[in-house]
Amino acid sequence: MKEERYNSLIKFYAEMYQLDWLLLKAQMKVENYFNINEQRKYSESAAFFFGQLASQDRNEKLKDNLKEIIGIKAKYLSQLLKKFNGNKIKTFAAIDLGIYNSNELLKTNKNTDFVELIPKETHNYIIRIDKIYRKYKHKEYLDRVKKRNNILTKN
Repeated sequence: MKEERYNSLIKFYAEMYQLDWLLLKAQMKVENYFNINEQRKYSESAAFFFGQLASQDRNEKLKDNLKEIIGIKAKYLSQLLKKFNGNKIKTFAAIDLGIYNSNELLKTNKNTDFVELIPKETHNYIIRIDKIYRKYKHKEYLDRVKKRNNILTKN
């Protein structure tokens, strides 16, 4: 899997911002950051957003840009999880809708369940992240069991 090559980088930033690295990886998978064309597109938009010029040579430094992107995504995810007291639905809704739109939904509809307020596209985004996250957690568990069994059979 080509996304596996980013694991150490994702783990590094997840640890730095006290995140579950598999949650960050699942979000990146849903947002298609493991696709080189999507990386290039995001790299250019991130460069514009941060006031840098998106030039030809930036594409040559795509790996460095992805490192920056993972760091930015980890920091933002961490900040939103803290803002919403660990509530993943509100966190990912804020990422998908934008923090302002998410806050407006929360303010204007205090007596309504937040899940009922979010648009279908955002709901689907959250569900996709959750499915991939669960898949990653299950694989991690199976890998631990396999490793433990290998250690037991060697002894």
